[in-house]
Amino acid sequence: MHAGHAIGGRKASTLFDEDIIYPQCQICNIWRAGSYGEFAAFLIKKHSLLWYEQKQEASRKVVKLTRMEVEDKIISYTRRLEIIRGEQH
Repeated sequence: MHAGHAIGGRKASTLFDEDIIYPQCQICNIWRAGSYGEFAAFLIKKHSLLWYEQKQEASRKVVKLTRMEVEDKIISYTRRLEIIRGEQH
């Protein structure tokens, strides 16, 4: 599984927004370039059109993370993965 982002872009404003990140297969995420149309429809049904528009607007903003903030995210995600892996055994 891949971490599919419902809104394109490689900025911190979208890369780390967990509201728009969902599991996606390699085919959809890579070969179908994220399947944004289907992804957008899913999120609009789940939340609302206004919510999705607000997320799109937020994705246009520049968010600069410090090295410490990135390292904290790495630690947090690593711990969460360890918990998930522990639950699977």
